Amino acid sequence: AFDLRGKSNITIKNIKIFAASVMTNPDSKKITLDGIHARYINHAVTLTEKDIIYSHTGQYLNPEQSAGIRLMGAGSIIKNSRVSFGSSMGIVLGENCTAYNNLVHDINYEGSYASAIAPYSGASGQKILNNTMYRTGRSCIDLMGSQNMEIGYNDLYHFGMLNIDMGGIYSARSHLQTGSRIHHNWIH
Repeated sequence: AFDLRGKSNITIKNIKIFAASVMTNPDSKKITLDGIHARYINHAVTLTEKDIIYSHTGQYLNPEQSAGIRLMGAGSIIKNSRVSFGSSMGIVLGENCTAYNNLVHDINYEGSYASAIAPYSGASGQKILNNTMYRTGRSCIDLMGSQNMEIGYNDLYHFGMLNIDMGGIYSARSHLQTGSRIHHNWIH
């Protein structure tokens, strides 16, 4: 895995990642992933026993532990990339992070609360723009309580392949999306 926790102002461009993840944390700043091709990004190998119990009780997995691409540091971006084949979360975005012009598919074949792209719960200012997401076990985008987000111009299809409680863009349980804009998405 690329362990970029605590790192800042790093660009990773045009590489292939196989059976590994990219990890950052809130101390990471301005990490750019551009043109990466990441396959088999997670297979629940980083899940704790607590995370597994949550997935079977309908609670959220801990995205810090279960995502293939974890962009948690402010101002980070993943763009022009392909992320595919992950048993759990595809991409999790922290405070003021962006996912732009990515292809994310074959995600969450464990059928949990994971999704192709998700804003981290409690963070704000994420942008999910111009992405294509398909073949997900549950939802393409799961809104876990973030605010002031922009979600636009995404193509979302073939979601919910393992669940009936899902959506192309999904939110539930009193999560406030204050200040968020969801517009111009093609959900089919």
